[in-house]
Amino acid sequence: MNRAVQEVLHSTDFTVPLILAVSGGKDSVSLLNMVMKFFQKFKSPPEIVHFNHGLREESKKEEDFIISLGKKYKVKVKIFKLNTIEFKEQNNLSIEEAARWLRYRTLFEYTKNKKNKGNIYTGHTAEDQAETLLFRILTGSGRRGLTGIRDILPLDSGWKVMRPLLDISSDEIREYVENNSIKYLTDKSNFDIAIPRNFIRHKIMPLVKRLNPSAVRNIKKLTDILKAEENFLKREVKKRFEEIKIKREDDKIYIELNSIISYNKWIIRRLLRDISPVDLDYNRINLIEELIDKEGTLRYIELGNGWKVRKIYGQLVFEKERPQFNEFFYKISPGDKVNISSTDITLKTTAVGLNDIDYSLSNTEYFDMAALDLNNIWVRTRKVADRMSLFGMEGTKKIKDLCIDLKINLRERNRLLIIGSGDKIIWTAPYRRSAQAPVSSTTERILKIIYDRG
Repeated sequence: MNRAVQEVLHSTDFTVPLILAVSGGKDSVSLLNMVMKFFQKFKSPPEIVHFNHGLREESKKEEDFIISLGKKYKVKVKIFKLNTIEFKEQNNLSIEEAARWLRYRTLFEYTKNKKNKGNIYTGHTAEDQAETLLFRILTGSGRRGLTGIRDILPLDSGWKVMRPLLDISSDEIREYVENNSIKYLTDKSNFDIAIPRNFIRHKIMPLVKRLNPSAVRNIKKLTDILKAEENFLKREVKKRFEEIKIKREDDKIYIELNSIISYNKWIIRRLLRDISPVDLDYNRINLIEELIDKEGTLRYIELGNGWKVRKIYGQLVFEKERPQFNEFFYKISPGDKVNISSTDITLKTTAVGLNDIDYSLSNTEYFDMAALDLNNIWVRTRKVADRMSLFGMEGTKKIKDLCIDLKINLRERNRLLIIGSGDKIIWTAPYRRSAQAPVSSTTERILKIIYDRG
């Protein structure tokens, strides 16, 4: 059996659902072909997802090709159209960052309400790992970044993103394609060396391989070593994290300096990175260390996204000005469309049946109307004491703690819609619904709520 096929076979749990992210390129189409060799072993048929980022003229051709693959293998195909350019501009990201962020957010939204948890396969190879490591070295990444692409990435939905071909080289994939007469598409943008990653792939990697033909394999070994060390260091940092004195508020984080200054420099740096509300680069970490070491209270250090840090009476304080926003409260009924004042958010509600549910829709939730107080459904601004019940837990959880867990920044917290029925919160929109009024196979009437952020 081909080594790549063996890797896929050993990686696959045939008892759980499987989604394959297929771009149409050589690697992902080969992975799909390998998985389909074991089609009869699956408890439920795998499915294909494809992301159309709306960036190239060839996008429609790629969609048609993916649909043809679904017909060929007799599996479901789900196409997601993503507005990558708009998201890039709204969040000040590169195209690559925006596309990646949107893909993972879409995968979370698509899988969060699926009945059973499963795995998502992507076609990353050993070359992708080597290119990623070189890119991060050249752009100044730290130890954590040098662990490269993760073999397994858990999503908050309970699903896992997996890369079964991460030990397989491009040469092995090319051989598999030739031996199995596999048709695939070539993305012309992959040859644009103005894109840093493409420059590494087409200009630097050939030189590296000429210097040492085993370079890709050796880089993979390095990432494996660093991953093992990183797992050990994470455990050490976690121990220290439980010892330090830290207090969090919506717009401030306080750290008692006496609780961390006895640690070595590396531990302090890692703790600061984990605690900081924004990513800290090497230069900002050095400035914060200087702030800690000097006597007295010094000026603010700007961290970005409106956050600053300073030292006040033995405490390191991360803080951000609280943005002004207007409080609101609306009563709503099925069929209403509510424009939230002073925002670009619209809330739409409608009554639907079981056959009308589409869990792939983003920012949309469904509730059993029989379990709701239909005369008292409301939406309002967030309050400090807000709590709600969650699936899989007893009691209730503070909305504030939920925001911290989901890493929702202050600006986004103030755009949350707290939607309730009677005296219960049913949805902290658009992020997490409560355990109230779940839809089941016996539900007759369903309230569909859409959070539309124009």
